[in-house]
Amino acid sequence: MSVSFTSCQTLDDLESQIGHWLRETPAMFCLICGILDNPKFTSWCGVLSNNDEARAVILQSSGYPLLIATPFEVDPDLIPLIWQESLRAGRECIGINGPESWVRVLEATSKWKSIEPMGIALHHLVGEPQLLHPCDGKARTATADDAQTIFEFMHGFHDDVDSNENSRTIDVEEINNVIDAYMLWEVDGEIVSMCKRIRPVFGGCSIGAVYTPPQFRGKGYASAVVHALCEQLLREGVTYIALYTDLANPTSNKIYHQIGFRKLNEQLRLLWDKPS
Repeated sequence: MSVSFTSCQTLDDLESQIGHWLRETPAMFCLICGILDNPKFTSWCGVLSNNDEARAVILQSSGYPLLIATPFEVDPDLIPLIWQESLRAGRECIGINGPESWVRVLEATSKWKSIEPMGIALHHLVGEPQLLHPCDGKARTATADDAQTIFEFMHGFHDDVDSNENSRTIDVEEINNVIDAYMLWEVDGEIVSMCKRIRPVFGGCSIGAVYTPPQFRGKGYASAVVHALCEQLLREGVTYIALYTDLANPTSNKIYHQIGFRKLNEQLRLLWDKPS
């Protein structure tokens, strides 16, 4: 047994280590690649190998769970190395997010109790997007005039799906800087739903921040706006479209399946119950 960790500071570094994975299933690594490529995050990243064979990619940003992406089941030989590199990086590890087999072994070897487990599914679009139940309204790309509404929607989105306070630091100025990344669904001049293109890496893109305020739900607006963004991204020539869902939310999983998204894998996110 010979285990090793190869640091990757850029996407080029990562591609040199796992280029075959990125060519075959780029969506599987969209989250790690997107964070590594985003200057907003100060992250460390690297490839775990056993006997000179790449087995997994890990990435950690301060205040966020450690991320693991891999096409393999857990390799127990690499678990001590993950803890070693995490400590060496000197960043606060608040939890773990990755394939369940890896997360469960890390949970069993952690000195902290785990809390707030969340099942997550990664999906990618297969074929042309479908809209089974068209609804009133129309899609449009956001403009600067929409920034305040998007800001309010983003807070509602994080209230619904994310307990991590670090995700709430977005402000109106930051939204304006990427305003054309947001797709809106509008009915009679009122914005009723939104989504956002995120993590444009290796020829593809992900969709996130899908949100409809409670008073507008159940009318098909989320499906319509996601469908519209998928169509636009495909017109632009993206090679894959990915998104994550909460496994505990059957509604979102159903509507994305109807659009044409198919599950790539399931993951588990745990947070550590550290003393204050």
